[in-house]
Amino acid sequence: MIETIVLIGMILYLGVTNYIERQKATAREQDLLNRLMSRNFGEYVRGRKTLKKKSKLLEDASPQDLMEQANRIEPENTGTLPVD
Repeated sequence: MIETIVLIGMILYLGVTNYIERQKATAREQDLLNRLMSRNFGEYVRGRKTLKKKSKLLEDASPQDLMEQANRIEPENTGTLPVD
């Protein structure tokens, strides 16, 4: 009986640690992909700040506000909306 409880405990422990490690690995891979896709470090930093503020921005933003923000981030791409 004790052996069964210990084995179930070990299985649960390994399952939880595996899940946590997969979440960390996914976040790390996403960050590396974002770094690779950016043109330079400045663009990467601006993108991270934009992603953090994205939820607040999209709740209150109108299409005109989105256009103005896109033109501030990349002035050479005027007249286009950012695509998520």
